[in-house]
Amino acid sequence: MGLHPRDRVVLDVPANLSAEMAALLALFATATTERCAPAGETVDDALAAVGVRAPCDVLAERYRKAVAQLRSEIDRGERKLGNEAFVTRAAPSVVAKERAKLEEYRSELARVEAALAELKESA
Repeated sequence: MGLHPRDRVVLDVPANLSAEMAALLALFATATTERCAPAGETVDDALAAVGVRAPCDVLAERYRKAVAQLRSEIDRGERKLGNEAFVTRAAPSVVAKERAKLEEYRSELARVEAALAELKESA
């Protein structure tokens, strides 16, 4: 998830997993637990169904930082490709690589902004 070790996560623990097992998971994961619907018929099934969520505020901050970093990379790429001297002197493969990176950054920015908007809507 890319969270700082001090950032607590939420474990969605199936109701058919014992309280002791849920407490151990919370301890080892430095997490809080929330009970959810039972999953499977064995302990292995229930353990496999444990879900992990990061708190919304932590995710929102992470997305905001990513947006700022991506915008910075896009600005850098646009300035570089807007520099006539660079475009004419650089090898065509280098210019193509820069254009491809710029498009990747734009695509990732759209994805992160959509995720941030979705997070705000669900909060």
